[in-house]
Amino acid sequence: MRGGPPPPPPPHPPPSPILRRRAAMTASTPSPDTPALSHPCAVLAGISFAAGSWDESIKLWNVPQAHVAHAATLASQSGLQEAASAAKDTVRPREGETRAENPHLKPQEEPQIGILPTTKWEDISLQRGLLEELRANDGIRAVCREIGRIANDVEVKAQELPFVVAEDLVKNIGEHQLQAILAYTHDLQAPSGKAGNLYFELNNALRKRGVEDRASMMRTWGPFVCYALKGMGQLPAHQGVVYRGMPGKDFVLSQYKKGRPIQWGAFSSTSTSKASSVQFMEADGVLLKIDVQSGRKLGAISFFPQEEEVILSPNCRFVVTSDSYEQDGVTLVDLVETTTDAFIS
Repeated sequence: MRGGPPPPPPPHPPPSPILRRRAAMTASTPSPDTPALSHPCAVLAGISFAAGSWDESIKLWNVPQAHVAHAATLASQSGLQEAASAAKDTVRPREGETRAENPHLKPQEEPQIGILPTTKWEDISLQRGLLEELRANDGIRAVCREIGRIANDVEVKAQELPFVVAEDLVKNIGEHQLQAILAYTHDLQAPSGKAGNLYFELNNALRKRGVEDRASMMRTWGPFVCYALKGMGQLPAHQGVVYRGMPGKDFVLSQYKKGRPIQWGAFSSTSTSKASSVQFMEADGVLLKIDVQSGRKLGAISFFPQEEEVILSPNCRFVVTSDSYEQDGVTLVDLVETTTDAFIS
């Protein structure tokens, strides 16, 4: 052969960290007694899939239904740290990436906590789709100067979601409702602060108590809130303890008296993680420990996915069930939600 033997073929590039992890997960078929992982989005969303499969590049895993809910925990306890990590890839940063901080979990003042009249959001007439509502609503455009940019981001993000989250989770949410959830989670990340963000301006309007203020809020934000409440009503429910940091200890302790009913009136982001909530608190803040009945898990349906984030409706009402107390250097107050149907079906 002229010129000697042909050169050896170039080596295959090393597999990515995610493929190495998945290969390790599928290196052996689990025995019936070994806890298995379902699709990672099923664990993320807190929903149970019947026995399913990964894509064709990965070996089929038939998952016992009883194992799905606790798969990541059991895997971790068994020493399968890589498997537990893969189950949460949709919300954790992959190697070389960092997860953006969720601006919604930063403490937000609630200057008024009195009970509001019940608002029948479901009775609002919806004349336009969600994106058209954002782009054409003069009231929203006046306070959210970048609403066109927000709407464009939402449109593309909604198209992406079916490819990265559990299909069953997305298909149960209508197009406009899904877009409303995403619009609420959007953040402009402006150096100047939160002003101009949709969620910030919306919640400012929802917190106002005056008659004219409430009427103006309904005209401007009513259709958006209706879409958002309907969409969030289809998200996985959360019942149990969540935490929310509140700034201004003196004000909080003067208002949150044991036995008092309260209502924030705006959408509220809380966390199932006490440590995360404490991390966001200010030095003079108070940590609210809330037993909720109607929370909703945003999970991957967000621009800033957080496993532990639970959102509460403006309709939620609570009762303060404890005096303030100290725990691990943090001041806490306990609340219990008294509403059970705070979203729109």
